[in-house]
Amino acid sequence: ATGSYAIKGSIPWRERPQSLAVPQNIGLIALAIDGKPVAQTQRDGDELTLGRAAAAAPQADHIDVRVFRLLADGVPALLTTQIRLAVSGQAREQTLGPVLPEGFTALSIAGDWPARLDADGMLHVQVRPGTNTVTVAARAIEPLDKLVARLPASNWVDQEIWSYQSNPFLRVTAIEGAIQVDPAQASVPEEWRNLPAFALDNEGTLSIEQRSRGL
Repeated sequence: ATGSYAIKGSIPWRERPQSLAVPQNIGLIALAIDGKPVAQTQRDGDELTLGRAAAAAPQADHIDVRVFRLLADGVPALLTTQIRLAVSGQAREQTLGPVLPEGFTALSIAGDWPARLDADGMLHVQVRPGTNTVTVAARAIEPLDKLVARLPASNWVDQEIWSYQSNPFLRVTAIEGAIQVDPAQASVPEEWRNLPAFALDNEGTLSIEQRSRGL
């Protein structure tokens, strides 16, 4: 009937989950865990982070990151970045990046875990124990003749693997300047393994030489 109501209840869990589904149209939430109020709740969409269960054995928070990039020559050039995450510990928000090299702007982001890119190019992911891949699509701001890898100082790989897809209908190019690796041994995504692949350290450079214009 018409009026205001307070609805209360309890859910008897054997073990507290690491997140709870709460509809987005519930705007204000007061959260207490083990009797202690949580000042800043972490929400992403319908997911409210509760953290590690009280009965769970402590496990160190750890994240292993692998980065694969595909540069497809074009107007503009397109860059697809796959960030593979292997996570242990509690569910949490993990910040990575900046994830894009200079000269690129993001077009889209995809993955099974909630993620977003902020204005500074930092990737915020609601991680949980397990593995997942976040894919970021981007485009070049201007024509490319050189690429320089800028690897973040923390929570990142020591070496990125770049694949290159030429476009001979546009122009005939050659790419050089980094160590070429075997795509299969480097665990490059299956759909990119027919393309040349290169290992780039921090400040590693790839030069794109235009040999002729296409038709």
